[in-house]
Amino acid sequence: MSNLLLRTQAEHYMHLMPATITRFHVWCSHSRWSVGDIDFPHSQAQVSNPLGRMEGIGMNEVIVRVAALCVVLAGTETLHGIFRATVLVPKIGKKSALKVSIVTGAALAFFVCYLLVPGIGVTDSPGLFAIGVILALFMASFDITLARVLLRLPWAKILRDFDPRTGNYLTLGLLLLVAFPYAVMQIR
Repeated sequence: MSNLLLRTQAEHYMHLMPATITRFHVWCSHSRWSVGDIDFPHSQAQVSNPLGRMEGIGMNEVIVRVAALCVVLAGTETLHGIFRATVLVPKIGKKSALKVSIVTGAALAFFVCYLLVPGIGVTDSPGLFAIGVILALFMASFDITLARVLLRLPWAKILRDFDPRTGNYLTLGLLLLVAFPYAVMQIR
């Protein structure tokens, strides 16, 4: 739908809006998000998209970029897990390797977010935390699926991986992952 059509529709329904609205942002969903300003008498109101302020890109592009971030992060953490199992565990033992890998895994996840989150185009805190929640849910789902389907682990073993009392810090890593997109944008 073009801006002109949205502007015409908004002007047509102007009489339904309160007289206090002075500016109404029209978000249209075609190849990219764009803003059309329509002035009405008196104050300011705004209708915005659910991920907060975006820098000139469309919602479809944001979804693709977040999905790409999820895939890159999953690949990075998978390689990290393979390195832990093949190199660290034989040298320092499983418990020590798990402790080391929460630090190195968090550092890798932060680095991936540092490289890719700014390119997503979301700059508002709620949008950045929403991306973090999406990342955490994706990674938890990825870990469960990988453990259940590929490694054929029983549910009890999979759930132990999420329990810090057993020496596994996956839950802590997921909580950190929620905050990483916001932290990255605060640094940049």
